[in-house]
Amino acid sequence: MRRVESNNGKNKWAKWAALAPAEGPMPTKFGAALAHRAGPKYAYAIVFLGTLAKALSACGQTTFLGGVMDYIEADIGLRRSTTSLLYSFATLLSSLTLPALGWVMDRIGLRKSGCLNAMLMALTCVVLGNLAREPAVLTLFFYLLRFFGQGGMMLIGTNLISNWWIGKRGLMQGISGVGLSLSMTGVFPVLARMSCERLGWRTTFTAIGTFVAFAFVPICWLFFLETPELYGLKPDAAKVVESERAQGGRPKSDVGSVEGKTLREALRTIDFYAATLGGFVWAFNATGVFFHMVSIVETDLGGLEGSRAEGVLGSVYLTCAISSSVLTLLVGWAFDRINPKWIIVLGLLAQSLSIFLWSVDRSVRVTILSAGVFGFSNGCYNNMSGVVHAYLFGRKHIGKISSVAYSSLVIGSALGPLPLGLIEAGNLQAQTRVMQYLCMPCVAVAGFAACCKFRPLISRGGEDASSAGEAGEEEDVEMHRLLGVEEGSGDEDGNL
Repeated sequence: MRRVESNNGKNKWAKWAALAPAEGPMPTKFGAALAHRAGPKYAYAIVFLGTLAKALSACGQTTFLGGVMDYIEADIGLRRSTTSLLYSFATLLSSLTLPALGWVMDRIGLRKSGCLNAMLMALTCVVLGNLAREPAVLTLFFYLLRFFGQGGMMLIGTNLISNWWIGKRGLMQGISGVGLSLSMTGVFPVLARMSCERLGWRTTFTAIGTFVAFAFVPICWLFFLETPELYGLKPDAAKVVESERAQGGRPKSDVGSVEGKTLREALRTIDFYAATLGGFVWAFNATGVFFHMVSIVETDLGGLEGSRAEGVLGSVYLTCAISSSVLTLLVGWAFDRINPKWIIVLGLLAQSLSIFLWSVDRSVRVTILSAGVFGFSNGCYNNMSGVVHAYLFGRKHIGKISSVAYSSLVIGSALGPLPLGLIEAGNLQAQTRVMQYLCMPCVAVAGFAACCKFRPLISRGGEDASSAGEAGEEEDVEMHRLLGVEEGSGDEDGNL
């Protein structure tokens, strides 16, 4: 008999390869018509769409989960120390898998990856939210919420705005961050506790998943346009003169000109590690405090109980949300005018001060004041985590670079609940000691960031990527020697 080789395997691979074209995401007919009709003003709609995606990440954020954790514990019958370990393990696992999400975002585009991520998050809320009755399933539930919520939705919304804005990127991310701060640290935790009290935590997550699946996914599929160049527009809502257009409707100067360093090049700069380490320390402390906020207010800070404790807790969340929202907008405005390293330094020092205040005075007044300073710190970092990597390394490989950096932030979130979670509840002496220790890394990393240069890939004066890259060539070479990376290693996308 003659052997006939099957081509089925190649055909199947071709179908998958079609989802990841070598040139990146392709424009859609609806998107092209939408961009043609709206013109440069569509960049402002992108800010709203990116904010919506980031706001829906709330169900996977510590501020939300920490606010409903006592209902989950009471229903399943777990202690806080146990849920802290499960939550930390799930978050750590999420951080290790986040870089894969960045690769997917760069390969298939924000529109397809956004729809896929949102649908999977919706299924997690609806299905696992009702099946989680044992620690193993609850850990899987936490993992998927952290991966698709805190990781996916936040990265997709942030990168969408960064792709459409360069010169005013900080301001637009600041405007977006105002809505995010109000929803994530103020509105959503309070509404979630009210819903859990009346309907139960399982019904609450089912409602969230239903909204994401039937409202957000269609919006994402139709209105998420990856980059302005892909649809014949320019960043920063700049007008395109007809004489500048090439055949096919795109600007001549912008065809294939999305700027950006590769992941490999970014890893050879010391600025990458300064920004990433700052995010790790900030997330470590922020997650630890927010995760244990309820127990701190109800037990540790004066033993408040009942309605008075709920009233103080609401004031803490609201104060933090207001100060965070105001600072997010101001920092967005300042980002476009000053070196972002000073924003990182200010945010870390403010976080250190707030935790120190919490540890030295247990009164309700100082607790609320500390929440305001804590919100100040969050306002600084709400913007930095969204724009600093695009500022330093451009947009071309922002999915890979930001996901690697964001994974370290998520590692900080994973480890954050442990220091306060492993001490005995009500042990004020141990809590005071732990919180004072948490102040120290903030000061150390703030000093490290202050010593770095943080040169932009494209200057605010309009310098191109090549001239800005030459300015940091010496730093790249030095980091290159420190890491011992040989020239030519890594693939064409900059993967190690």
